[in-house]
Amino acid sequence: MFVLSSCRRHRRALAVGSLAALLSLGLLSSAFSADIVRVEEEWELVVATPDLARNSPQVTCALTPFSRLEWLYMTFEINHCSDPDYVAGGLNMHVWHLEERMATKTVSNSHAMATTGETVRWTQVMSLRPGVVVFEILNGSSATWGSFGAPGSLKVAVLVTPASLNYYSPAVSVQNSGVTFASSCVDKLTLKSVRYTFSDGTVQVDSTPRVVHQATPEAP
Repeated sequence: MFVLSSCRRHRRALAVGSLAALLSLGLLSSAFSADIVRVEEEWELVVATPDLARNSPQVTCALTPFSRLEWLYMTFEINHCSDPDYVAGGLNMHVWHLEERMATKTVSNSHAMATTGETVRWTQVMSLRPGVVVFEILNGSSATWGSFGAPGSLKVAVLVTPASLNYYSPAVSVQNSGVTFASSCVDKLTLKSVRYTFSDGTVQVDSTPRVVHQATPEAP
């Protein structure tokens, strides 16, 4: 464990604050000479008490390379599948063009949540390769589905690609993610951090936690 001096802590705080400010303005890429080519979002869902009879809670998280969730985006559905037909339980990743579903990847374990206090963690990844943009879920862990998101198992490559990921914003992910059913069954849904990889190989990490949903404490 390393202990930072007060001066180093101050410089680190300024660096993190500056990064967060650039992100809020959509100016991160312009602050560096290289383009963003990979984004990794670390997510965490903390469940309170699930309701198996109602298949709840149901959560959806989104990711897009653009400033709006419109032209091309991914959704990750937890404990349900909404399209083409509703299915209870499971984990499902969809890639969309406008309102058209282009592809779906599903975890083979279709169990429904039934564990009180369960924590689900996963990484939502978006990256550029020659001619394609790739969406992927990695490093998932949960009580209901065990480990999920092995490399290549929840992955979709789309031929139409932006020139860079410079228009990505974590605010867009947060605004378009949430508990879609039975929010009272969820303690907290958080975008824990975002890792950026640039075309010159440099990496920047925004460790600002962004709370999408938090349970309201009961009145005494």
